[in-house]
Amino acid sequence: MFFKDRAKSVKQSYTAKMKQKIDTPEGRQQYSRRLGIVEPVFGHLTSSIGLRRFSLRGWVKVNIQWKLFCIVHNLTKIHRYGFS
Repeated sequence: MFFKDRAKSVKQSYTAKMKQKIDTPEGRQQYSRRLGIVEPVFGHLTSSIGLRRFSLRGWVKVNIQWKLFCIVHNLTKIHRYGFS
């Protein structure tokens, strides 16, 4: 009974809100920038470096592991393309 009442109080799902945001011209522009900036980094981390899941537990340890993977990613870019 409690869950039925709770579902009625939710006005709009997060997915629906995101769809409305993306359907605007400004939202499409921002989302297209994300595809060119952020997504390749996650693709490189998962496919080339092999980060599919974190091997440590706890917020602090996962945060440290994430930062190490980001350092490896950035060092790989510096090595490949140079400093300039």
